[in-house]
Amino acid sequence: MSIKPEKKILHLFCRITVGLLSFALICGTAVPLLRSDAWWIRVFDFPRIQIASLIGLTLAGYAALRELIGENDPDIILLSEPTQWWLEQLDGLEDDYPFTLFQPQENHYGKLLYSRLALENPEIRFLIDPKVPSIRSRVRLRSGTLVTLYGVHPSPPGLKRPDGANEAIDKWKSND
Repeated sequence: MSIKPEKKILHLFCRITVGLLSFALICGTAVPLLRSDAWWIRVFDFPRIQIASLIGLTLAGYAALRELIGENDPDIILLSEPTQWWLEQLDGLEDDYPFTLFQPQENHYGKLLYSRLALENPEIRFLIDPKVPSIRSRVRLRSGTLVTLYGVHPSPPGLKRPDGANEAIDKWKSND
């Protein structure tokens, strides 16, 4: 019997648990902001140390992202919305992934690209918005085939594209 399916189930269970715990902590932090004298709202005024401790444990659960990379051993890792903190947490990953392209941003629109496969003409562009990066790179597969990798962040709801953005995107695509 293979251990892999059991590990996947365990990872799924852990991710769901960490997600539910995160949601509960967010609610527990936000509920006291409501203007109400109801006991079930006011009860969250007091356990600040406990909530902070649980948030720390939840963050430790999210740090298992790096463990997942090690277990799955992908050739290419593209991370969306990383900040400088994420880049620091992934320090040393370049030893296994020599081809990199980084654009961490504190506005949560950053991009990090790690690859074992050779990147040709990698570039970061700001096509949708001056604060939202996109990545385009050619990747040489082990077979020798050259493919184009696009790493884009979908346009957030309500974000208007600057004038000429559609033309810039079309021009960028046509350069392949």
